[in-house]
Amino acid sequence: MSLSLLVFYTAVISAPSLGFLIDTVQQITHRQICYTGLGCFATDPPFTSLQRPLSVLPDSPDVIQTTFLLYTRSNPTTTNEQILSASNLTSIATSYFNSQKQTKFIVHGFTHNGHRQWIRNMVAQLLIKDDYNVIVVDWGHGSGIPYTQATANTRVVGAQIAQLITVLQQSFNASMGDMHIIGHSLGAHISGYAGERLQHLGRITGKLSSF
Repeated sequence: MSLSLLVFYTAVISAPSLGFLIDTVQQITHRQICYTGLGCFATDPPFTSLQRPLSVLPDSPDVIQTTFLLYTRSNPTTTNEQILSASNLTSIATSYFNSQKQTKFIVHGFTHNGHRQWIRNMVAQLLIKDDYNVIVVDWGHGSGIPYTQATANTRVVGAQIAQLITVLQQSFNASMGDMHIIGHSLGAHISGYAGERLQHLGRITGKLSSF
């Protein structure tokens, strides 16, 4: 039998078997977890597929420990950053957040955290450009190895960003059109997950490459 015929024969015979295997894996690994205020997350397609036959559930918000760090021209450095919480309206009301200004979210990626130098530089440059609300999304406790878990955690962080933006709009009259989410690496994925939960979001900028 020629090599080309052998390859063809193998492909024809193995393709149905592979499909059956994937279906079996999906049935075995089908799981779902729900978090208060954020909704439910499952391992159903597209999170399990031929390209990703095994999928894991995202960690809980208590594990990821996402923190929203606010910087403005009144508090431009890490020494006076302010922490905002969607579940604590006082944290927003007593901060320098101004709903009349545009808001920039910065979301880091795999293995990073919200205090990396490149993030500090971006905050500084944004505040030089204009008097924005700059909110750094620090999910460093959930962005580490293994990559599969960090990837799964992006779904929860995206939901948390959407939750905060909704609070800013509904409770503080911020405009959805003034919201701009900037994501790097897995942060770009997070930006997309946040955006799909929001209508009329102003802008998303994503850089998928880690270089």
